[in-house]
Amino acid sequence: MTLADAARACVPTPADASSDDFASAAFDRLRALRDGARDLEPARASAIRRMPTNREASGSARLVEEISSDDVAPTSESESALALLACAAHGALGDGDVPRWSNARLSALAAETYDDGFKARGPDAVIDSFLEAYGRADAPAAPAASFGANAESDVRAAEIAARQLSWCLERDELYLGSPSRTREVVAVAMPRVLRALDYPSEGVRTSGAMSARALSRRATGFDWRAGPGAVLLDACRSALIGASAEVWPHALDVACALTGVVARDAGIEEYRKTFSRAIDCARLRGTETAYAAPLLASFPNLIRDAKACVAVHLDRLLPLLCAYMQSHKDDVAVGAASLVALVVENAWPRARAHCESMWPHVKRAYAEADGRSAVSCDKLRAELERVVELVQLAAGGEFTRVWKSDEDVPAHAVGLVRFLAALPATRA
Repeated sequence: MTLADAARACVPTPADASSDDFASAAFDRLRALRDGARDLEPARASAIRRMPTNREASGSARLVEEISSDDVAPTSESESALALLACAAHGALGDGDVPRWSNARLSALAAETYDDGFKARGPDAVIDSFLEAYGRADAPAAPAASFGANAESDVRAAEIAARQLSWCLERDELYLGSPSRTREVVAVAMPRVLRALDYPSEGVRTSGAMSARALSRRATGFDWRAGPGAVLLDACRSALIGASAEVWPHALDVACALTGVVARDAGIEEYRKTFSRAIDCARLRGTETAYAAPLLASFPNLIRDAKACVAVHLDRLLPLLCAYMQSHKDDVAVGAASLVALVVENAWPRARAHCESMWPHVKRAYAEADGRSAVSCDKLRAELERVVELVQLAAGGEFTRVWKSDEDVPAHAVGLVRFLAALPATRA
């Protein structure tokens, strides 16, 4: 068996993806590939020439296309390109996740194969192999309508392909070439990322969101202000609607990161779209940690970029953050209080209008902090003191009237009132 044959055998078919026997057979093939990794035939990405096809005009197609000899040059399938796809089929993602058709032993072997076959040869070897592997087919169109076994096979094939793409886009070496090489990577990856984000299967959408996050975070030398940035931003904002807990953090991260970049040319309307979509979707999930935690992680930089643009969203954003402050998860409560302080800093003129509605939530969170760990209690109360100090500075006498007239202050919140009373006269 040649190295090319071994590499092909490592990638599961739709039937293999649900087979218990595939992993053991794939291990022997991947081990043979690892043993010959240093002698892999180099990729020939520069020799590939896209051939014109009628696929775009002929209707829908699968996420994974069967490539005929009419599509590409006959030299397109090098051992390196096939080996990269084999590693991608079994490699663990950054969060340690291993595909269900593989196992930890196969994943470790895939990492060794990648290190021996690609890392040692430099970033150009990885880039060439990626471009060859993903530059052969047309950009995938929407899946054809199918039922029964055909539908299941289509979904499994798409899940395998999307998982491979996600793993490849997490490789740092893919972005270490020249700016022109990064542009090549983005140009080839974008159509596949966008299709995965819009695919009916939840598993494919999750891989698509992870791919979008890897691409936007790692392609730092790429100018996302141009068309691709706006397109990817819009796709990730759309992915937030009805997003699962697996899709949400990745799509939200990309949307928040790209908004500030795209808005430099497109204007502040981009901030409005992202804030509105993210807040509306998050409110539907209440205080679920799987949705609250990613928002608290992604919003600070978005708010710093947006500055006063966040002010028009306070009517919906502040109630959401105040609800998060009551979360039973200490990190969520502390993060929410910290974000409220940041919101007040950037929406200074509007803080006066919200000081009365915020006070009961701040007071309750301060009082109930005693029920948390000692460290979390101290952190939360410090953040809440920062919040009321900023609100006091912004609202002045209006906020003073609110907290001084409150006759229903719990014993555990008396310290917060004392803190306010001790502020310098210019702040009170």
